[in-house]
Amino acid sequence: TLRRLPPNHPDRGFLEGQARVFASFNARGETRAETEQQELNPAYLRTVEALKKARLTVFPIEPKSLGQMAAGDDKRHFDYINPSEALRKVVPEAATVAIDTHQMRIRNSNNRTKAQQIVMIEKWGEDLKQKTGLTDKDILVRMPHASEASQLDIVYQEANQGEKLCPDFRVCTLDETVGPGIAAVGRDRPGRRLDVDYWDAVFGYPSIWASPVVVILHQKLKIG
Repeated sequence: TLRRLPPNHPDRGFLEGQARVFASFNARGETRAETEQQELNPAYLRTVEALKKARLTVFPIEPKSLGQMAAGDDKRHFDYINPSEALRKVVPEAATVAIDTHQMRIRNSNNRTKAQQIVMIEKWGEDLKQKTGLTDKDILVRMPHASEASQLDIVYQEANQGEKLCPDFRVCTLDETVGPGIAAVGRDRPGRRLDVDYWDAVFGYPSIWASPVVVILHQKLKIG
């Protein structure tokens, strides 16, 4: 599709970005040969295509905790990770998710409590289902875990010459730190590396926003 588009086509930039992201995924271990040897699930493909038409970008999430990321190659991407052991042990499920890389933040979702942000994400998800025709059997829209938000920012950087998903703001996550504390992922300016820090879930902050992730519920590969 990309080869057939003229240089000035309005969709060319979006498709080039998708191509860079998937090239980055393959560099992390999923080879083209492995993908070609196995047949993809038609329901998965249908869901991915619907999300792409809605201008969302698809990413894989690996089952690794912040503790594992801090101890491995990914540690170079972090300035700070809250020392909470519970936070560092959270391991997200392996999944394929989609996000709106052009508009990571739900409008007017800062200065709100975590509970209020969750309601806004649910509303955003219902609007997406109406727009795409997808249902609860196809996708789950929710707040990210801290490891997921960190992985997304890192993979996006690797695919886009260091450009940050969260250049000067933080996104709220599902994960607790201590007491009422919740982990927020991001940075206060583009030149910094990632911070995973504490904020109080019952207060709103100007720099902490609601940012939905769309989890694809269909298995990627066809079974049988």
